[in-house]
Amino acid sequence: MPLLFPRRYGRSERQLGSGTTARVYLYVHKDEQFAIKKIARRERESKKEYLDRVTKEVHLHQSLPKHHNLVDYVDFFVTRGKPYYVMEYLPGELSISRKALDVDFQLCLFKQLALAVLYLQEQNVSHRDLKLANCRLTREGILKLIDFGSSIHGNEGVGVVGSKGMVAPEVLRDLRYDSFKSDVWSLGVVFVELLGHRTRWKEAVWYDKAFQLYSKSQSVDDVSDDLAEFQHIVLPMLEIDPLRRITMSELVRLPAIVEVDHCHPGNIIHSH
Repeated sequence: MPLLFPRRYGRSERQLGSGTTARVYLYVHKDEQFAIKKIARRERESKKEYLDRVTKEVHLHQSLPKHHNLVDYVDFFVTRGKPYYVMEYLPGELSISRKALDVDFQLCLFKQLALAVLYLQEQNVSHRDLKLANCRLTREGILKLIDFGSSIHGNEGVGVVGSKGMVAPEVLRDLRYDSFKSDVWSLGVVFVELLGHRTRWKEAVWYDKAFQLYSKSQSVDDVSDDLAEFQHIVLPMLEIDPLRRITMSELVRLPAIVEVDHCHPGNIIHSH
């Protein structure tokens, strides 16, 4: 383990993002750029528990074969007791406010994210924190999924994991659940936001009146505005019953997704 911060990563230029226990910074060395994640120790967490938690996330990411829609792992090291997790730098952000994107580009981005989630499941991994903030773009417009801090091997989800408003109803209701299926629900919410909308409910719980209404109607009109054109994509993902919810392999075979055939590295649609 190095005693000093490796010179090959240069110096910190600015903060890229932050979460409950982590901050990500842009580091620059000559013409190279890196995203370096600094993960903080939780309150009442022992040093061993802290390092075990960090290395678990890193090892899961490192174990994944490269995929063009997943952020690339670069390095991991501990300096003076502090772990540093190095990834490729992705300059483009996605947010719900980006309504200027045309529909073709929105579908292109969604297909890339769906392929990333499908790939994770093929590697027997559940992401468990799908949201726009965990999607970044390369300079060429390729979407890459980031942040494996909540990810697990397998699909045996336990406890409430994920971001508010994104998690499936069974995650908030049941002690145990199929986290492959709960990722599909979160992907459905991401799709709604990618189109520039928000779900009418704040959380998928029985005491949220908007969610109650959707639970009874299962109508796209009770999801958000202006989604009728996409109901054949949205509703199968936002199926209340996880046993009836569409799987990732079924989702990517929907005609509307298959027809987005221009969406791969080297042939990405750009928004204007």
